Amino acid sequence: SLARIMSLEAAGRDDEAARAWKEWEKNNPQSPLMSEAALARSWNALRRGATAEAARSLEQLVTRWRWMEKDPRVILARSTAAYLDGRYAEADGMLAKMPDGPAAAYLRALVLEARGNTLKAAAKYQEVADRYPHSPLRDPAMLAKANVFLSSGAYRSAAEEMGRVMERASRPDIKSEAELR
Repeated sequence: SLARIMSLEAAGRDDEAARAWKEWEKNNPQSPLMSEAALARSWNALRRGATAEAARSLEQLVTRWRWMEKDPRVILARSTAAYLDGRYAEADGMLAKMPDGPAAAYLRALVLEARGNTLKAAAKYQEVADRYPHSPLRDPAMLAKANVFLSSGAYRSAAEEMGRVMERASRPDIKSEAELR
């Protein structure tokens, strides 16, 4: 039943999966997979834009399973919730505890950009693209870097970066967006 819910999420059916997670937790309160289910439910809430629900769920998770507090997936989820709530300093502080990886680097770039550190954000997006070429975040990072230049009024640099995105991106939607911009 846990795998069925995960397959709903993989198919993009997050609303249906959210209801299924609640039902699963009610039916399996003693499952050794409960902490994993709680984490998955938190990410589901984040994807649905229910940041308050995600924050509550994550707080319950680390209260009930203290060892999960240091799990990089939990730290990333908590920092994502803080970022989405506009608590950038808190998100940044949590990210300092994260090991290197494409998701943490991308979120660091988002936080830097939100805090107005556009050049550092552009460099961090570039780091995601260069250090993690096989990550699904590579193409969005390249586009985000180009967007940083575009939104800051550096139009020549933005045009050059958009051209690079069109050449190097593997996702057709990212290529099209770069071409449009």
